[in-house]
Amino acid sequence: MSILKIALMLSTVAPIQTIVLPRGVRVFDLQFLPPDDGFALAADDDSSLRIFELATGRLTRTIRVHDEHVFVSDVALTPNGRHALVGISDGPAELVNLETGDVERTYRDGDFCCQRAALTPDGRLAVIGGKDGATLWDVANGQALVRYDLPGQYVRSLAVAGEGRFVVIGGNRDGNARIFDLTSGELLRTMQASGRQITTFAISPDQRYLLAPGWAEVYLWEVATGRLLRRFSAGRYEFNAVSFAPGLDLVLAAGEDGFIIAWDLATGEERYRLSGHSDAIVALATSADGARVMSASVDRTIRVWSTTPRPQRSVP
Repeated sequence: MSILKIALMLSTVAPIQTIVLPRGVRVFDLQFLPPDDGFALAADDDSSLRIFELATGRLTRTIRVHDEHVFVSDVALTPNGRHALVGISDGPAELVNLETGDVERTYRDGDFCCQRAALTPDGRLAVIGGKDGATLWDVANGQALVRYDLPGQYVRSLAVAGEGRFVVIGGNRDGNARIFDLTSGELLRTMQASGRQITTFAISPDQRYLLAPGWAEVYLWEVATGRLLRRFSAGRYEFNAVSFAPGLDLVLAAGEDGFIIAWDLATGEERYRLSGHSDAIVALATSADGARVMSASVDRTIRVWSTTPRPQRSVP
């Protein structure tokens, strides 16, 4: 993509919606809420989950998930969107009823914090990561089932892939992504990235591909084989968040420079950049139909964008 083309795109594309967060509140993760993706769920550093109506930007509900001041660092949704599994910076993971605001179950892995949480596609099993690895839980009865060992490390990134057959874990002491068998806990393969810790993963809608951010590049692996398929490169800044756009064959990434960059999944060609945040972007989420991407930034805003932007030429 030429410099002129990028400049035109950056100067003319505006977000669909901008939500300004309360002073002192920082979002760590966010999701579109099913079934119609008309609401956003944001996890913040004020012990809370916040639900926003995207059409108006209005805050409709605040759910406090912990009595003490903790970071809600990760959130995964059940398929119907009625419950959220949250990872907490200094405490156990919790299953929260988003309709009532009640914490219905707590998953405690010894005395260790559970910062990362993921659900299988059917929502029946949860993988919760903390110190020295992660544990598979039965969501309904709270029984611990399988352990995934990562000795001497804290889990910094976590995902369930391959239609619920694999668990992907990234630790805080290296840049590796490790794939475990979900039911046996066996380590199947290790993929090396940039050497920095991987802070998040994204799984493609068909469950075949794994995406991870790095320093000035994004890594795409095939889940079944662990083969590195492509590196998407841009600029010289660290990426913090990644996502796929369902139905569009797009890879999206954002980071310290405040831009969202979109690449063609098949060719690796950069399609466009979205600009509007004044500080680093820390989280991305795409709607189920792939039409919108949502970004959360250190600048205390959540912005919603079209994934098929059409800039208008205002200057000849």
